[in-house]
Amino acid sequence: MSKTLIVESFQETGSSAIDVLSYLTKAQAALEEGNLLLVMEILMEAHKSFPDDVQVLAAMVGMQAKLEHWKQMLPNLDLLISLQPDEIEWPIRRLAALHSCKAFKELVRESLLLLKKEPKNTKILALQASAYKELNELPLGLDVVNVLIELNSSAAEPFLIRGLIYREMGEAKLAKADLLKAESFGDNTPLLLNALGTLHADFHEHEIALDYFRKALSLKAGSETIVLIAINASLSAMSLGEFDKGWQFYAYRKLAMDAQKITYPAWQGENLSGKHLVVRREQGLGDELRFSSVIAEVADEAKLITLECDPRLVELYRRSFPHNVTLVGMSSIIGGQDHGNSYMDVHCAAHIGDLSQYRRRSLDDFPEHYGYLKPDPKRVGYWTDYLQKLEGKINVGVSWKSGNVEGHRSTHYADIKEWLPVLSIEGVNFVNLYYGDSKEDLQWVEAQVGVKVHIPKGIDLRNDIDDLSALMASLDLVVGPHTAPIDLAMAVKGASAWVLPFRHFETKGAFYFGQAYFPWSPATKPVFGDGFKGTMDLVAEELAHIVQTTDPKLTLAELSKLMYVCYGAS
Repeated sequence: MSKTLIVESFQETGSSAIDVLSYLTKAQAALEEGNLLLVMEILMEAHKSFPDDVQVLAAMVGMQAKLEHWKQMLPNLDLLISLQPDEIEWPIRRLAALHSCKAFKELVRESLLLLKKEPKNTKILALQASAYKELNELPLGLDVVNVLIELNSSAAEPFLIRGLIYREMGEAKLAKADLLKAESFGDNTPLLLNALGTLHADFHEHEIALDYFRKALSLKAGSETIVLIAINASLSAMSLGEFDKGWQFYAYRKLAMDAQKITYPAWQGENLSGKHLVVRREQGLGDELRFSSVIAEVADEAKLITLECDPRLVELYRRSFPHNVTLVGMSSIIGGQDHGNSYMDVHCAAHIGDLSQYRRRSLDDFPEHYGYLKPDPKRVGYWTDYLQKLEGKINVGVSWKSGNVEGHRSTHYADIKEWLPVLSIEGVNFVNLYYGDSKEDLQWVEAQVGVKVHIPKGIDLRNDIDDLSALMASLDLVVGPHTAPIDLAMAVKGASAWVLPFRHFETKGAFYFGQAYFPWSPATKPVFGDGFKGTMDLVAEELAHIVQTTDPKLTLAELSKLMYVCYGAS
């Protein structure tokens, strides 16, 4: 939205035109001053007075797009559609808003209806193809984008979308060709430059990737897009050993936080001796667990730390961290209304993800450890006795997917069918650690290979994190992709974990900072394989070999002592 759009787009609409123009003129002045929230207040006041005025509604929609208030935009677009049913701009802008809200299924439904009226509308086709990609309906997305390219082969966007689809399909050469084709048009948008960066990062070409990410960040984009690009840039920088630069990029994530005003000064790495530091909760449970590895180090220096955390972690953290760490369970991440700003005698505050910026500035700063969270010894004893009553030479906990597998996230996790070579191994008692609805998957496994994956009794796998940590410490091994349960296993003392990145060893991945091990948990064993099948076949091969040893439990115990080790390097 330009700084002159509000008034220049005004057209007389009747006797109320002067009053409407007065509101729009005020909004225009506020816009020129850069006061976007005041612009929105004026337009909302105008809307109350003239609820059906198209000029006011259009200005509100434009301002909401600028403020990235996508959900609030939808009712105004619905009203515009009802007022101007023949104007195609409003349904298309509604599709774009749905895309920004990640309402991809609704977008597809509405776009299919619109295409009956406008079968060759390239904007609708582009949004639909992108939505199919996000929903992991890749063949459908490919069909739509091919039609789009036939209609408009002289624009970058169709090739960008197809390149992204090919990348998700594992067609690296086709993805590269399309993304370079998109680049050749010279319309280098942040999304295109980010896509080219991630493509090069996939091939461990982080210097080239970082150059693309920097170019993308120099362009104007929405906060969510900036955060995505910056996090990719941070991982590439760290893969090159440039940790200071990487953490600077990582700080961009705060743009996406719906943070209320924080009353404490930000901690910037200064000495904490004699000081009280408030550490804010942020992001998902896996991130929270990973970043908590720094808490004990910071607590050694500070007089007092007030640590806001997921309520499910309070008991586990209380047992694991020094006495000068006061724990406050917070039901929401940063920006929620229950975050405290009234603690006593506070000197500074930081998000938990900020601590590593000053404590993990090179690979050498990542300490060797066998876990830093202490499970309840009584519950470890209980679960040890419980597992001994089950059949099998060894007890292996499995978690095969995340609780969130919407859209393209599903491409990060192998289907339960891919686990059959592992679950078919004789002599292993498999224990379910997946916290979602696993009934259908586990019934299917039993029907296929006659193996009953054990569901532990008397534990809420989603909410009883403290008891889950004790169960993990009692198992001989925990196996799964990067999810909250595996992040917990990597952090718990006494637990042994194999993590599945589903990548070939040579590509490793920026999440590993280009290493063959996971720096946050050097005793964890990554299993590098070529995709889902290659990875699961390798897990099955290694696990079957261990079961055949004289004492499989002892073999796994000895393997768990090894650091900086992975499977699949040769």
